[in-house]
Amino acid sequence: MSVSQETQLPLVGREKELKVFSDSIDDVKKGMGVSLSLVGEAGIGKTRLVEEFTSLAKEEGFKILSGTADINSMKPFDIFCKVMEDEIGEPLFEEVENTSFEEIFAVNNAGLLLATALPEEEEEVDGDIFAGMLSAVQNFVKDSFDRSGEAKGGLGRLEYGDMKILIEHGEQIYLAAVIKGKEHPDMKRALAKTVRDIENDDSLPMDDWSGDMDEMKGIQERISKLSDIPYTVRKDLEGLKLKNERIKMADRILQSLCYISEGRPILLLLEDLHWGDESSLSVVDYLSRNILNEKVIILCTLRSNDGVMAHRILKKLHDDKLLSSIELDKLGDGCVKQLVNELYSPNNFPDTLVERLSRTCKGNPFFVIELLKQMEQEGNIELLEGEYKLVEDTISVPTSIEEVVHRRLELLDPSSIGLAEYAACEGGEIEEKMVKWFDPSADNSIQPLVESGILLPEDDKVNFSHAIFRDVIYNSLPGWWKNTHHKKLGRYYETNYVDRIHEVYYELARHFSNTNEYEKGHDYSFKAGEKAENSMAPEQAIEFYDKSLQALNYLHKVADKDERRCDILERIGDMRSLMGDFDDAVREYNKVLDVTENKVTRAILYRKLGNVFMNTGEYQESLKECDSALELLENDDPEVAKIKRVKGRTYMRTGDYDISLDLLTEAFDIAVQNNDSKETAEISHNQGTVEWYRGEYDKALEYLEHSLKLRKKMKNTRGEARAATNIGIVYYSRGDMEKALEYYEKSLEAFKKIGDKLNLATVYNNIGMAYYKLGELELASEHFERSLDLFKRVGDKGSIATSLNNIGLVHQDMGDTGKSLDYYQQSLQIRKNIGDKQGTAMSLYNIGKLNLDIDNRKDAIEHMTQALDISTEIDDLYLSAEVRCDMAIGYIEKNELDTALQMSKKALDIAMEIGSDSLEGASRMILGMIYREKELWDDSFEEFDKAKSILETVSEKKDLADLYYEYGLLWKTVEEDDKARKYLEEALKIQKEMNLKKSVHLTRNMLDSID
Repeated sequence: MSVSQETQLPLVGREKELKVFSDSIDDVKKGMGVSLSLVGEAGIGKTRLVEEFTSLAKEEGFKILSGTADINSMKPFDIFCKVMEDEIGEPLFEEVENTSFEEIFAVNNAGLLLATALPEEEEEVDGDIFAGMLSAVQNFVKDSFDRSGEAKGGLGRLEYGDMKILIEHGEQIYLAAVIKGKEHPDMKRALAKTVRDIENDDSLPMDDWSGDMDEMKGIQERISKLSDIPYTVRKDLEGLKLKNERIKMADRILQSLCYISEGRPILLLLEDLHWGDESSLSVVDYLSRNILNEKVIILCTLRSNDGVMAHRILKKLHDDKLLSSIELDKLGDGCVKQLVNELYSPNNFPDTLVERLSRTCKGNPFFVIELLKQMEQEGNIELLEGEYKLVEDTISVPTSIEEVVHRRLELLDPSSIGLAEYAACEGGEIEEKMVKWFDPSADNSIQPLVESGILLPEDDKVNFSHAIFRDVIYNSLPGWWKNTHHKKLGRYYETNYVDRIHEVYYELARHFSNTNEYEKGHDYSFKAGEKAENSMAPEQAIEFYDKSLQALNYLHKVADKDERRCDILERIGDMRSLMGDFDDAVREYNKVLDVTENKVTRAILYRKLGNVFMNTGEYQESLKECDSALELLENDDPEVAKIKRVKGRTYMRTGDYDISLDLLTEAFDIAVQNNDSKETAEISHNQGTVEWYRGEYDKALEYLEHSLKLRKKMKNTRGEARAATNIGIVYYSRGDMEKALEYYEKSLEAFKKIGDKLNLATVYNNIGMAYYKLGELELASEHFERSLDLFKRVGDKGSIATSLNNIGLVHQDMGDTGKSLDYYQQSLQIRKNIGDKQGTAMSLYNIGKLNLDIDNRKDAIEHMTQALDISTEIDDLYLSAEVRCDMAIGYIEKNELDTALQMSKKALDIAMEIGSDSLEGASRMILGMIYREKELWDDSFEEFDKAKSILETVSEKKDLADLYYEYGLLWKTVEEDDKARKYLEEALKIQKEMNLKKSVHLTRNMLDSID
């Protein structure tokens, strides 16, 4: 067979890779999910190997789901939209909320109503009365405030609660449009354009209207059309976590895959992942962590030297032992010879040909095959007397793959080349109906491309057989020619999606942003940015907004150009803030402040800057920005509530709780005055948090319960979950574990409802801690394990370390020191790897305490000393005090009582400074132990009594058991056996409840010694 005749290219030198895939198929059939990456340079044979993989999977009954990332696409989650939308029958990630005009009135300068438009389901307002009253209000304002008599136009808007009336004036008429809820900036622009269109329509009798409404049908038609337009509402981003939202989206894909795989195993093929967008890559990461027990193979292909982010994510998965990477090597001389012999059999080629091919093509099979095709087409290779021979040895050898492709294209007719160019501009594939829209006789152009192997037909589409063809064709197009092709492609979408244009905003933005039709490039890019923003794809949103800005620079006749620029820059800032790129967010917000003079806009920007600085810990900068915002507005402005809330939260972060509460109270009153339930609920939530920090638990509960009630009424499930979680934390802090568990269960239910896996994991951890405090160690361990599983599924390493640490605590208390140490060491290693100093100190501390329990004092002091050094370095007072307490116990056991006394006194000082009752109780107990060893009986009893009064109040069961045990020892030492027995029995009771095996053994022995 010759290259021009083969139906499938031979596969040589890839036995090892095929074995890996064959083993993966076997694993998946047993219910063990597998993730693979296939990595190599362009043309190295990834495509051919994938064909073989796919064929093997099909033979084993696998369902093949495939998608290819596209370097030209800017669509969020693009590769998964291609993979999944046919399977689930609906768009994956378009969570779009729309708004529209409730009612529109056209009124002339005499105050007469010309036309009204409203949705059919709305109850009609009396238009004549509305027009008369609105005209009277405008005349009153003009008479009262226009001293010069030169003012033109009139009011621009009126607001009442969540209702707004936008007013756009022309020379002869004005339009008044009613909106409820959120407003879109395009709404006012659309009103202005409609006014201009009406006044430029010479068929309308504006000057000599007879009063006959039929004469105003043209106005009626225009405003009716305007009332039907949907405008995309921005998703409320405040408080949202990008990772949480993306996990929810990724989980939807996972659940679909799991459902499909119940019927038959799946090969999920994700090709050219080096071009994958950030949103798609986040899904790859999530799926690979969650298919371990599913009948799914994920196979990603990507180039070696492209796609930094894709390689970083896949390396992370590989390091976590969740993905196997297959690196494709270049073919050696033997494999090149085998490839040539497979393609041309039999042949009588000289050895020098193979040597030349191997040297020239550098072991790249695509290059080898394409060069052989060229030689055959140019007559250098012929079938003579039953075998292939090299008939001309003086061939011009290309120096690169690109040159080979260009030579192949030179053999095509102009119409076929033109079609290939359109396909390259469209992306990896093009629909045949699109091709025929450009050229009804396109079949004649498609066939040569198919015969040459450049395009492959698939259903009603044609695809490039290899991404190299598309890359070379697109990159070689002159700029003006790209402009023309993209313009025609954009017009195709405009023409064929006229009734559902919103479905193709991404395509329209991509094409028109590559043309000189700047108005369309600006408009469609902005709409695509909105769509990406609502799909939680801020990276793509920023790209679209940037393109919209670039196009706006070329528009010179736009009346509201500065306003549009400010809106886009502010949105980019919001996206940067959502991504955590706070420095860039500040830069974008300041760009707007440099341009706009609008007071409300400036105040909002200062508030957003204040929020950013609060999140970055730059509290003085945050307060400064909030003050700048407040100077611009009247005190009853709705925005003032939000500004004071940010300022109040900033003071909360600095520990100035009284000032924080004063500001939040002022914000609350303004929000209530403006009927803003959402803001009121958020402020109540913040007030509860401040009171919790102050230790005013009853007040904290009052505020948080109010917030919970409001959020339930608004059906704000996420807000409900947050409030219920915090209520649980307050009850936990006051020692009421039963109530804490009650509210944790409520928050658990709400987070399950909205699919928030990260917060679910956190609540499971909280529940585990509550059970731990109750001494229900098995239930604590069960919930910590659930938390650990979820954190592993979302790849949150810091939280994984926390869960491992907590499981270690449980095993330590259950007396299983081997397991406990293993969990602590796993936690320590993760925390060191991610640079978590506080977590590292905590793990070192726990390992130290464990060594103290097993009488390994040397290692105990060594680990605790390291923990103390780190906690002191990062100024973690609470942890440093905890460490000192346990180090003091270690020194007591070493009989270094003066050092122990120094440690415990310092711990007590810190406890008093930060107001921690539990730490104070623990410190005083240890002081009592030291004085007991020093035989300073009065001092010992005094400290134990103080510790007892504190620890019995804060209800830390394990600490209380320790206190009773040590207090019992004191009474035994002074030979008060009855009192000693009383406290030891109290200690034993708690230890049994908590299943503290080692402690139970020690206490029983001590009781036996008394008897």
